Amino acid sequence: MFRNAPYKPEHRRSGYFNQAVNCDWSPFRSVMNHTADFNSRSQPDVKLTIHKDEGEDEESAQRSKFSYLFKEPKTVIQDMIDLSLSKKKIATSEKMLRKAFVEFYRGLNLLKSYSSLNLVAFAKIMKKYDKAVKQRLGSVYLKEVERSYFITSNKISKIMVRVEDIFTQSFSSQDRQKAMAQLRPQRQHSEHTTTFFFGLFSGISMLLLAVFIVMLRASPRVGRLGDVRYMNTVFYVFSSLALVLLHLYLYGWNLYTWRQTRINYPFIFEFKPGTELGYRQVLCVASGFTSLLLAAMNSHLYISTKRAPRFKVSEIIPLAAVLIFVTAIFAPVNLLYRSARRFFIRCFQHLILAPFRRVVLADFFLGDQLTSQVFLFRNIQFMLCYYSSSSFLDRVNDRCDTKNPFSQLVYVFSMMPYWWRFLQCLRRYRDEEDTDQLWNAGKYASALIAVLVKTRYVQRGTAIWLVLFILFSCIAMLYQLYWDLVIDWGLLQPHSQNPWLRDQVILKKKYLYFLSMIVNAVLRVAWLSSIQGFHRAIPGIGKPGWDAMFAALEVIRRGHWNFYRLENEHLNNVGKYRAVKSVPLPFDESDGGTVL
Repeated sequence: MFRNAPYKPEHRRSGYFNQAVNCDWSPFRSVMNHTADFNSRSQPDVKLTIHKDEGEDEESAQRSKFSYLFKEPKTVIQDMIDLSLSKKKIATSEKMLRKAFVEFYRGLNLLKSYSSLNLVAFAKIMKKYDKAVKQRLGSVYLKEVERSYFITSNKISKIMVRVEDIFTQSFSSQDRQKAMAQLRPQRQHSEHTTTFFFGLFSGISMLLLAVFIVMLRASPRVGRLGDVRYMNTVFYVFSSLALVLLHLYLYGWNLYTWRQTRINYPFIFEFKPGTELGYRQVLCVASGFTSLLLAAMNSHLYISTKRAPRFKVSEIIPLAAVLIFVTAIFAPVNLLYRSARRFFIRCFQHLILAPFRRVVLADFFLGDQLTSQVFLFRNIQFMLCYYSSSSFLDRVNDRCDTKNPFSQLVYVFSMMPYWWRFLQCLRRYRDEEDTDQLWNAGKYASALIAVLVKTRYVQRGTAIWLVLFILFSCIAMLYQLYWDLVIDWGLLQPHSQNPWLRDQVILKKKYLYFLSMIVNAVLRVAWLSSIQGFHRAIPGIGKPGWDAMFAALEVIRRGHWNFYRLENEHLNNVGKYRAVKSVPLPFDESDGGTVL
């Protein structure tokens, strides 16, 4: 944000403070010069000016007056297109300027807090010094510090007032309260209501889980309905929703640990100030949907065992639960933290359109999360076939087995997350020209091949596909493990201040890093669950149960990976003094402020 600031060292001035307060204000002066121009262009006023020569007769004047009505259709259409593009360009420029002002004001506020915090820190240091040496020199030194430039200067305050006035006049229609709400957004506070409902939903969930286990063991008709049929059909639906909730719980745990370790995750993810969720809100939502899922499972089991086996209502319950989950995410109503849901949807759109849009951290972070939900994507293909072919009426999956042409879509659904991340890496290489992104794309290419071979092996089960499956899975696992530890986490640096870790670490107990590397490596071998006959090692669970269990381990590994990934990103930002975003301006400063 202060990249144009000239550094002029003066007596008793902090270099960083002086650099900021004497920053080049020409871009923001240009803002005022162009504000009136933007406002005038946003509502173009079409005027007709008639110039009448002395020798021109009345008829010629009338023809000139209405000549614009007889333009060629192509000319009229082109004028309309130009006008539409001009309005769009002005709206985009105004949005960019608004963001630039908000971010600049945030940087000024941080700088002001930085100066006051230094004074408080010095006062506390001198207080401890007086206590240690049994002297009273703190007040003497403190008076000297209070006369320092970074305390006496009011440049920052004046600049902040000026920014407030400009923003109020140009972007808030003279409404100062509205302007300050945008410049100083209030962070969402954790209310006692959220904590209460989190506890309430957690208690309901534990009660419903106990009821489900009792009903499952005590019902005499479960065996007659067929455990195999349940595990091969309905279980896939409920387990998919359970994996999503597990991921949500782990995200809540991530938010808690990031906050406890002072990792600036709102800045890293570029959350809109005041809209980011805390861990209490996330856990409350997760526990609420857990209660809903367990209620659906209990209702389905109760109706299936107490009614005739062909009673169709029970088979609608899993589908209804899925529809409720999807509606809760994509519903446009202002419920369930709409701003957070809109941010998720926007990142998901960017993920799908990876080759055509610039990739930011929040986008590829979401892509990484989805690579741990391959089990969910496979089940989406099954659910589409299961409910579209009416197989759910009889609770059979014969129409969706490997012999069905619809089942071939499992290849597409299984490879989607890795394909999206592969395209994101290529786009980042195009934008940043960083060769590391090509190596990262190679990692996801190896994962794509491994998933393809794994899916083929699950369908065929032959020895040749088993060999290929183990070979490509080992290659992908080693590739991903190296990238996790060395690139994403920044560890295994032999010559760092913390041997085999990195120079800067947040956790005081360094053995946790070595333990985490081991845990990540162990959980990376979850693909072993796909080997035929592996699920028979412990009878009573079945292959669907084993698949869900290992899929849950992969989700847990991803939640564990998230903490160290953002820790490394945070330390990189701290090392490069990144505290505010550098927002591009919609005009060329080198050309006298020409609007781009």
